[in-house]
Amino acid sequence: MKKITLLLAFTLITFYANAQFTTGEVTLTSGMTVEIETQAAQVTLTLKGPTNKWFAVGFGGNSMSSTTDAFLLDSSNNYDRTIGGHFAPSADANQDWTLVSNNIVGSQRVIIATRALSTSDSSDYTFSNSSSTIPVIWAKGDSMSLAYHGSRGTSSLSRTAVADVDKQKQIQFAMYPNPVNSELNIVLPSNLDNAQVEIYNVLGKKISSKNLNDSFNKLNVSTLSTGIYLIKIIGDNNTFGVKQFVKK
Repeated sequence: MKKITLLLAFTLITFYANAQFTTGEVTLTSGMTVEIETQAAQVTLTLKGPTNKWFAVGFGGNSMSSTTDAFLLDSSNNYDRTIGGHFAPSADANQDWTLVSNNIVGSQRVIIATRALSTSDSSDYTFSNSSSTIPVIWAKGDSMSLAYHGSRGTSSLSRTAVADVDKQKQIQFAMYPNPVNSELNIVLPSNLDNAQVEIYNVLGKKISSKNLNDSFNKLNVSTLSTGIYLIKIIGDNNTFGVKQFVKK
């Protein structure tokens, strides 16, 4: 009976709908993390790195010697790149990534960008909305000017299914750390002036709510019991975004 009640409660949460998949936040190297979240037609990239150095992540490759699609943050606005050897990645003619947010939080830059799972550009990596792993390569430099880098590596990102929301009404936001002990950081898109945050437990009960007036916000969750929670960001015109977090 308890299992049935729990299943029904999750079903009744209005924003808990179609399947989507996420890697969760993965640490690539000291001071650099990535999270890739896919939906039916869109991929959301949350990339964190240094504020004063270029950094990049490539999708589907295992070295710079192979042709690899990449997202790169440097002093230019050409985020969509193609790696084709041991030289500077070239900017794609079609810049398919849409930059949602570029915020500096302390000593870290937080990037949120979106793109279609599949584009008309043959050099772009085709993401699938599934639990399949995503091989990535990464690198970061010594300044914002693109040059030779010493810090680099590879990783294979596994994914799990999470809740999804109405694609036309979704707010892209960053949330970390996850799992969390006491303080949860929320980074909103730069074009979102005012929002409200709501936290729900696994039974669909609203635990707390708070108004957010800045792009970067801190939530004290130290009093929450250990478990899984949903966080909902509500903006103007019935827009909202949902993520899941674990309280240690």
